[in-house]
Amino acid sequence: MTECTSLQFVSPFAFEAMQKVDVVCLASLSDPELRLLLPCLVRMALCAPADQSQSWAQDKKLILRLLSGVEAVNSIVAL
Repeated sequence: MTECTSLQFVSPFAFEAMQKVDVVCLASLSDPELRLLLPCLVRMALCAPADQSQSWAQDKKLILRLLSGVEAVNSIVAL
């Protein structure tokens, strides 16, 4: 079985930030780390949340701001 070295994996720091929904830590991730999390982040930002609190509304705004800074997301929106 050959080993695929081109695969990238989510860092433990990024995984923990996603698991705890720590938006401040997510905002500190690099672009390559964020690209691995794009499907999760888009879902978090666009799907109706179970949590209707004001703090989640603020976190959701931060996630949307974070997504708007990723070039791949802007290219998709432009299409």
